[in-house]
Amino acid sequence: MKFEKKISEIFLSSIKQNVDFNFFIDTMINWNEKQKTESIDWYNSIVDNQNKLFLKIVHIYSITIFETFNQDFFNEIDNVKTLSKKHVTTTPSKMLGFFQSNFKINLETDFNYWNDLKENICRRNVITHNMGRIDKKYQDCISSNLNILNKMIGSDILHDINYVKISNHTVVKYIIFTFKKIVEFYNLINIDSIIKSIANHPNFGEINPNLLNEESYFFEYKVELIED
Repeated sequence: MKFEKKISEIFLSSIKQNVDFNFFIDTMINWNEKQKTESIDWYNSIVDNQNKLFLKIVHIYSITIFETFNQDFFNEIDNVKTLSKKHVTTTPSKMLGFFQSNFKINLETDFNYWNDLKENICRRNVITHNMGRIDKKYQDCISSNLNILNKMIGSDILHDINYVKISNHTVVKYIIFTFKKIVEFYNLINIDSIIKSIANHPNFGEINPNLLNEESYFFEYKVELIED
């Protein structure tokens, strides 16, 4: 039971980070809309240009949630179950091998959002290593996306707040999928009741305790901007 509780806490902590990040994104969307309405010329000349850089940095944080979950979760698994491959990386091809080798999970066929997640990871890498300009590694990484393949190498990748929001949802779908599949693989019992008991703690107040059974994984925030 101690092991089940530990991996459940890691799982819910990652969900909580994602929930908080989603609230931040929604706040940014509302703020951006407010600025557009109040001063369109100022918004276009300053804020929009700055957001292009800012949102690339924000996307890196989204993938950091994904990376931290992988590191903490699979390290805990390895401490108890001893994995044949020890580390899952942010390289999509190596991720495929890690899941197949350790858990007989084919991410390409079993996880419905694999292509989306793969693009999110590739985008993070090209932002980190090439300032968000499309390069050959990025094209090779997402070779199934013909729209992006037609973009010239060296051109700036299209990136906006709505992309970040969708990417963040993809990350949380991966976290939920992975947790459920690992629980199933090791035939862990009472995991749903453990999740509910931990999720009801005040530290996880925005998380839906039934997130393992529902598509909606958190209670909706009501975002309100304070007027000056």
